[in-house]
Amino acid sequence: ATKAMLHPDLRAKLRYRSFTRGKGLPQILIVCLSVTLYFVYPTMISQIAQLNRCDTFDFGDGPVLYLAHDYRVDCDSAVYKRVQGTSVGFMVAYGLGIPAAIRLVGLFLRRIGGSPMELETMAFLTVGFRPAYRYWEMVNMLRKFVFILVMTFLQARRGQLYVLMWIMSLLMVLQYFCQPSDLAAANYLETFSLVILTLSLTLNLPLLVSEAGESYFPGVTDSHPLFQVLSNGIIILQVLLAMFYSLAVLWGMREKVLEKKNALLKNWRRKKRAKERYEHQQALESGESRRFGWGLVGRVAGAGPPPRP
Repeated sequence: ATKAMLHPDLRAKLRYRSFTRGKGLPQILIVCLSVTLYFVYPTMISQIAQLNRCDTFDFGDGPVLYLAHDYRVDCDSAVYKRVQGTSVGFMVAYGLGIPAAIRLVGLFLRRIGGSPMELETMAFLTVGFRPAYRYWEMVNMLRKFVFILVMTFLQARRGQLYVLMWIMSLLMVLQYFCQPSDLAAANYLETFSLVILTLSLTLNLPLLVSEAGESYFPGVTDSHPLFQVLSNGIIILQVLLAMFYSLAVLWGMREKVLEKKNALLKNWRRKKRAKERYEHQQALESGESRRFGWGLVGRVAGAGPPPRP
């Protein structure tokens, strides 16, 4: 009822902006399902991973394992082992299956409707990337999956840090050589963020504390000058990253503002020229009317033409 009360032009504008415009029911269902899976993907994997994360305790009778999410669950029990095996299977199935399924859906759409149908349906994933890397978001999804696997199944903190450093370095190299975004600024921003994260992991290595509470570098304590330097260095890197992102956003807004300003200025000039042409035409028509009227009156009254100035 509210939509019916709108002006026809406004309804047409809303219909034009709607993401369902020109899409059939299967395309709409595919878009809704893909968007839902894309956003719940990291949460789903994290929730499954909680069933595989156990903490070690020693009460004097030897080390025992309890589920980190619920200490009432014994990780050495037979029931937990069965549930853990099932959770690992679902984690692998969802972690690899969802990105693969989204890519296969894109190939299916291209096969039945061509590239235009694929790009129109999967625009929420492919927009902003070069044609050769349209599904680069699948790489980002797999990156989240690998990070969760490392943090869940690799218990040693130092080992986690080493593996994450290697993964970040590999992603940095891929980003540098592939340049997947169709905007150079976006590629620079992503590369810079990966460099900052890799440096932060490297600086964090001397500050790492083992599971027993001992530092891997015994000389680096809280009161050591190097500890303060490394801690402040990590904070400075994060601040630089935040500033870089903020400047990129402001620069993008500046471009949009300039485009809007130029469009408004162009529209104002067009309207001004149209108004001037209209006023000039009115002046010409008014002059013709006065001359025609004076001649008609003069002929009726027997007078000659009006004197020239």
